[in-house]
Amino acid sequence: MRYHQPFDEILDSRPKLQVLRFLCRKGGEWGVRRLAAEVGMNPVTAHRALRALHQATLLEHRRVGTSDCYALRDDHDLVQEILRPLFRREAEGLERLAQRLRKILGTRRRSAVVTMALYGSVARGQERPTSDLDCLVVVTSASAKSSVRQALESAWRPVMQAFGNPLALSVKTVREAQGMARRRSPLWQNILEQHRVLWGQPLAQVIRGRAA
Repeated sequence: MRYHQPFDEILDSRPKLQVLRFLCRKGGEWGVRRLAAEVGMNPVTAHRALRALHQATLLEHRRVGTSDCYALRDDHDLVQEILRPLFRREAEGLERLAQRLRKILGTRRRSAVVTMALYGSVARGQERPTSDLDCLVVVTSASAKSSVRQALESAWRPVMQAFGNPLALSVKTVREAQGMARRRSPLWQNILEQHRVLWGQPLAQVIRGRAA
């Protein structure tokens, strides 16, 4: 490996980044075509990236019949110390956000939250760095609705400083959420089509009247 600025070559292209992310998260040995299909990449582009990463000493390579197979070198210093931790922390971004939100609400307000879910571009995985964070919070009562909204909106500035996203907040009581579902409101249909629960009960369970 290079000891001086090794990542100038290791992370100098999107294909290399995609390949490393995939191998760090999935592990195992992969043929070029199968790996390319998994990451949605042209096989020629994938093979070029794999060869370069092998030359950088990050990957093992062997021939199986007529196929080239590659695997991450788990004992490599850069893999152990930097790449695996990097991609693990990258994948935990929404969980870190959820932890911040739980802390903002505190135990008392948090107990009134039935479900907190993201929808829109973040839930679809199509967000830009400054996209709004579309957040639905379903609470037990009207009084909890006011308290939860005020807590989140008043404390959002440091969260925005940390993550970079404006908050687009929608707080509904269980009864309001169930009413929106019955009316098939456009907002509710959009949320149901693709959302990600940060914590709490599944939305389908809430609208069926099974929220605890």
